[in-house]
Amino acid sequence: MTQQFGGVICAAVTPMHGLTIDHEAFAMHLHTLAMEGCSGVLVTGTTGEGPSIGLSERPQLVKTAVSAANGLKVLAGTGCSSLTDTITATRDAFDNGADAVVIVPPYYFRRASVDGLFNYYVAVIEQSVPADRSAMLYHIPPISGVPITVPLAQRLFDRFGDRISGVKDSGGDMAYTSALLETVPGLPVFVGSERVLLEGLMLGAAGCITAGANSAGAACVRVYDAWRSGHESAGDLQSKVTELRAVMESYPPGAAAYKALLRLRYGGVSWDVRPPLENHGPEVLDEMVERITALDLDLCRGLQGNAVAKQEAYRIREAARPTGFVVLTLLVAHEHQP
Repeated sequence: MTQQFGGVICAAVTPMHGLTIDHEAFAMHLHTLAMEGCSGVLVTGTTGEGPSIGLSERPQLVKTAVSAANGLKVLAGTGCSSLTDTITATRDAFDNGADAVVIVPPYYFRRASVDGLFNYYVAVIEQSVPADRSAMLYHIPPISGVPITVPLAQRLFDRFGDRISGVKDSGGDMAYTSALLETVPGLPVFVGSERVLLEGLMLGAAGCITAGANSAGAACVRVYDAWRSGHESAGDLQSKVTELRAVMESYPPGAAAYKALLRLRYGGVSWDVRPPLENHGPEVLDEMVERITALDLDLCRGLQGNAVAKQEAYRIREAARPTGFVVLTLLVAHEHQP
């Protein structure tokens, strides 16, 4: 099988001003991700608040991503509880230029059998995925309640071959990751968190599809590049990325945490989350930035130690103007060579 995707793919947030999607801010963010070395972007995934984005809104969001991609592969999350909605969303994604779709199992149906889920995916793929495009399976049972079991992945890969371009594995269980890679050779697996990027690569994963790339894309790319080149720095880089992720995970939900940092990074007002999620207030952002600057991170060459990082973070926090950069950007190198 020819691998279609690899590297660091960002599970992108969806910029919003109130309840309205800001396509200009989205295009700006995708430009940054491309400059930082990400290979692709996932639109309307979990971090992109996909379940909160209606079928009528999705086509333009995909179209914006394709127009602003600047070399990024565009993947669209299209899985819904309704089979017909999933088919519609998938068709719309491809009609507007998506390179692939990422389909979560029909959440809510927690007791669905492997046969039932197989039939669901067969219907979606046969009715909405063109022969020259592909679908990725989305395993995130802590959120969806419905796993992509190894037997299900095996059956779908046997049935469709290259039209199944991989599994986004956000289950957080590396034993599952290992079993999937061993049992279904040739099926690309993407870990769903940069926290386990290096471990996944060592097992044979193709890369990661992660929310963390929204604000630490360059650092994730450096881990990937170091591993690919066999550079000994991969382990140290992974440790730093893991520390960053641990901070972010302590301010759930992820969409709100990353949008809080991006509001500081880009300025503007288009970094709200939709109900039922809630925005983080300034006190949470201050604490988050303080914790990040307290980490002993020195990936940016221009910084002379953590004290300078803290001082610069404070200046940016006070200025909070559109030309500013969030501390995470200051603490990761934009060059991609280890």
